[in-house]
Amino acid sequence: MRGSAAVADLIGLDAAIAGADVVVTGEGSFDGQSAGGKVPAHVAAVAAAAAIPALVVAGRIAPDADTAAFAASLSLSELAGSDEGAMADPARWLREAGAALAG
Repeated sequence: MRGSAAVADLIGLDAAIAGADVVVTGEGSFDGQSAGGKVPAHVAAVAAAAAIPALVVAGRIAPDADTAAFAASLSLSELAGSDEGAMADPARWLREAGAALAG
């Protein structure tokens, strides 16, 4: 069992997602390797199995990232205008991302 699947089992991810309208997951840097088994990919798969849309928020989303499993994706670096801007005030940019995704 992959690490992300093991953690999902430990925390009861299937049950937590079952009652949700939408699932939001995240990663510091979502890149070309992220769809190959990292936590956001596993969360998206569990959400898809439950017919619930998944959204991903990442500090940065690399050009080679495959975000096809998500209904929407947002990069804090893009919202802030730079990696440095996002890291200087991550709470602000997470709130901005939440508002943008909810809108």
